[in-house]
Amino acid sequence: MSTRWPLSAYTISIPHMAPEQAVVAVRDAGYTGIEWSVHSHSPEISRQPTRLHRNDLGFVDAMPEAVRHARVLSEAAGLRISGLGLGGQFNRPDAAREAFELGEIAGAPCIRIQAGSTLEGASFASAFESAQRICDGYVREAEHHPDVKVVLHQHWGTATASASSLYRLLSRYDPRLIGCIYDPGNMFVEGYEDYRVGLGLLGSYVAHVHLKNVRYAHGLMVDGWHREWAPLDDGLVDLRHLFRALDEIGYAGWIVMSDVGESREEMAMLRYNHAYVAREMECALQDA
Repeated sequence: MSTRWPLSAYTISIPHMAPEQAVVAVRDAGYTGIEWSVHSHSPEISRQPTRLHRNDLGFVDAMPEAVRHARVLSEAAGLRISGLGLGGQFNRPDAAREAFELGEIAGAPCIRIQAGSTLEGASFASAFESAQRICDGYVREAEHHPDVKVVLHQHWGTATASASSLYRLLSRYDPRLIGCIYDPGNMFVEGYEDYRVGLGLLGSYVAHVHLKNVRYAHGLMVDGWHREWAPLDDGLVDLRHLFRALDEIGYAGWIVMSDVGESREEMAMLRYNHAYVAREMECALQDA
């Protein structure tokens, strides 16, 4: 089924599939792209609300030969690589050259970074300054790599959790050299702003979109409510409102499924989410 925007699947959603399995599953579920998570990650240091990253079978090592192999697998399956999701070791200015080189090896249009963590007690001001230093380094290097764009992920636990904080940082740079991943699921953990308002503000800086979902639930061991990852079709993210807002700004990039709700077996989740996103996309644009 053709869709208004091309659909890709991020391998963090299928952590129990090795790369050789992942490309077949993603292709057979109907996606035209795959987004590789590139890093070595110890499960003991995960800060995610659920078990995400406990099983690393789907990760690609941050080495040229491993990334090259992922490209070969992707192309053999008829998939385009929509991007590389780079791990924490690349969230430094001096890692920019290596990051861009991996993107070029993969033939990826974008490389994803995070910047300005607030999780270790840093003030917002110091975290924002750290994010600016990282972006400065990547933007300087970007001039030498015209075929790969660095995209800063809108992420909870960082100084760029909201669209307005993203814009405050990115507006000092040329959008041809740096953009952002707009992530409405992450915004329901921290930084929520209306999609239409946020996307209208960010405009041409929006280079990529990730889809996941979040809901509120009663904690098992504590009183009160807490946030938890939810299935893509059962949470707070309003996909139709999102797709209408993306259409308003003329967005033309990838929609990347990064469901971490753990509601279905991974192959079933891939198939279900492809059909669900395609249907919501069609309904949203018919109603527009």
